Amino acid sequence: MGSDPSDQGRMVFTGSQGQLDKIFYPRPDRVVNLAQQWLVTAADAGWSEPESEGRQQLLRPDGQALVWSGLSQSAHERWQIRRRVFMDPQRDVLVQRL
Repeated sequence: MGSDPSDQGRMVFTGSQGQLDKIFYPRPDRVVNLAQQWLVTAADAGWSEPESEGRQQLLRPDGQALVWSGLSQSAHERWQIRRRVFMDPQRDVLVQRL
């Protein structure tokens, strides 16, 4: 679980299986987003769902910072999705960089 580090922060989020799972805003009991999912496509290989067909990893590289690093990778290493997830300390915004 992660939360906004500011004193005024009202956002909380969770993650599982390498993905953002739930985002709660403006209170911890109000879910505003459920389970982001990805679809990977390629002209020569059809499509793939990373959540069910790939390997997922979600890490907190620094135990003192609310930053998550995620990696989703196909079983045959044909594709991978890398992401960083963090809270913007100035606004009620969750940022996900791919």
